[in-house]
Amino acid sequence: MAIYQCDDFLKTLSNVKLIEMEDTALAVKNLQNKSTVKKAAIGSSLSAEIYGMTLAEKSIETNKNNFTRFLIVSKNENKDFNKTDKASIYLELNDQQGNLSKVLEVIAKNNINLLKVQSYPIAGSDWQYYLDLEYSVYRDFKTMLLQIEHHTANIKVLGNYKKGIK
Repeated sequence: MAIYQCDDFLKTLSNVKLIEMEDTALAVKNLQNKSTVKKAAIGSSLSAEIYGMTLAEKSIETNKNNFTRFLIVSKNENKDFNKTDKASIYLELNDQQGNLSKVLEVIAKNNINLLKVQSYPIAGSDWQYYLDLEYSVYRDFKTMLLQIEHHTANIKVLGNYKKGIK
């Protein structure tokens, strides 16, 4: 993801081999044990400070308005939906033509503001994907879940929470 987020800057470099890592802080940490000549990582200034690395460039992100979201995770489910205004759900679509379109239509008809859709291949399953959907939670959140249920092979609410401060 970091490589994509810094695409414009990376296009200005020549003879560079890009290696995707699962975490930018881990990428910076991995440089500690290697000869850092001709090696670099995309990471925050905080990770550079923590791991004793030097910043080669600052603000290399393509979208200057991009931000990272952090969540506080708890084993206790937040059951008071009136105190939340956002949620994330996981779903696997049934392998039928038009199911994604039908799910998105149900979300819109229930006045849910869809903020993010991401699809990822499911390991070991050809042509099936799951979507991480984030939307503002309104009174009809549970109704919307019931309405999209028959279009999915699996659905799970990952969490309900308050929007963060920008």
